Amino acid sequence: AVKNLDPYSLQQLNVRTENGVLVTEIRRDSPAYQAGLSTGDVITKVNEQTVNDPIDIDLINWALFVDDAVVLTYDHNGKSKTANFKVQELSSK
Repeated sequence: AVKNLDPYSLQQLNVRTENGVLVTEIRRDSPAYQAGLSTGDVITKVNEQTVNDPIDIDLINWALFVDDAVVLTYDHNGKSKTANFKVQELSSK
């Protein structure tokens, strides 16, 4: 799950970007988690598309299919990082 960034979150997380969405929840069996993304990270781009709102993530996700490659650019503790993975179907929990 993701949410919009707010000034409080930016200060608390030592994030250097004002663009992106805050990761508030992530499944441990997800490809994004296994690629290094964690709660508190700020996703700034998905497949080179800038992300400023949770709706941006939804729109990008709708265009993806199982086995499509994904490149996430995100801020982790003030450092820009990249996660690469393939879309997988997850079991419902």
